[in-house]
Amino acid sequence: GFLSVSGSVGFKLGSFKCGLDSIRLGLANGQMAISTNVRLNMMNESDRGFSAESRVIVISQLNEEKTTISNGKVTYEKVKTRWSFDKLKVDDIAIKCKTTAYELEGQIALFEKDPVFGTGFKGRVAMKLPVLPKKVEAHAWFGSKEDYRYWHVDAFVPIQIPVSPALSIRRLLGGLSYHMERPAQFDPFQAMAQDTTGIQHTDALLTYIPSREAGLGFLAGVTIATDPSADVFNGDAMLEMSFSTSGGFRYAQFDGTGYFFSDVAKLGKQKPNGDGGGAPVFAKLYMRYDNSNKS
Repeated sequence: GFLSVSGSVGFKLGSFKCGLDSIRLGLANGQMAISTNVRLNMMNESDRGFSAESRVIVISQLNEEKTTISNGKVTYEKVKTRWSFDKLKVDDIAIKCKTTAYELEGQIALFEKDPVFGTGFKGRVAMKLPVLPKKVEAHAWFGSKEDYRYWHVDAFVPIQIPVSPALSIRRLLGGLSYHMERPAQFDPFQAMAQDTTGIQHTDALLTYIPSREAGLGFLAGVTIATDPSADVFNGDAMLEMSFSTSGGFRYAQFDGTGYFFSDVAKLGKQKPNGDGGGAPVFAKLYMRYDNSNKS
C-alpha cells in the first residue's frame, strides 16, 4: 500500500525555482519508497523559458543486525532491524523551453543493467523554428557494456528544396554512431512516424544495438515528393556505411521506399507485415554489401 499527500511545495535551489508535488510513501516486498514529482525552472517565469520535470523515487530496504549475547549461563541472539538507503530511481525527465525565437521539447530516459544495452541514457528533442515548416527532431543514445562504450545520434530536418518544377526534397536525415549497428532493413523514417507517444517508444526508433566489432557509422537520408501535392508520389532513400574499430570497412547498405497516391504527412503507413498499409501502390529497394562476410 501507499500513502499519498496532495499539494505542492516550492523552494529555491541556488537561484533556480524548484517545486515538489504528489508526494507518496509506499511499502512493498520488504522495501520502503518515497517518491515525488520534481520541477525545476531554469529561467524567469516571465520569460516562459527552460524547465525540466521528472519523478524521483528513493528506495530503502530493511536490514537485520544479529548479535549473540552470552552471560555465561544462557546464550541468546538479539535481532535489531533498521531501514537503510538502497537506491535512487529517476523516471523520464521531461524538458521544455519556449521563447520568441524557438520552441524546444524533449525527454530523457535512464536505463541500468539492461541485458542488451547495459547502462546509460537515451533521449529525444524536438525544436520548432519559424523558418522551418515542421519541427526538427533529434535523438541520442549513450551507454556502456562490460568492456566498451557506445553512442548514437541522429536528426531529422524538415525542409523544402526544389529539385525540379515537379519534385522537391521534403526532409533530410543525418546520423552518427559508435560501437552500434542497425539491423538489416530497418527504416528510421518509418520508425519516426510510428513513434508518436513519447520516450517509452523510442526503442522502436533507435533500433541500433551495441556491437563490440562496430566502429564509426554514418547514415544519410532524404525524403522526396512531387509538387505541388505529395499525394502523387513520395519516397525515402538512405545510405549507411559502417567501419570497424580499426578503421576498416565493414558494410554499406542502401534503402529506398517509394509510395504512390499517399500523403507524405502520413509516413509510417507500411505495416510490420510489409503489405504497404494505407499506400495503394508502393515499392522497396534494399541493397547491402557486407565486406566482413564478403557478401
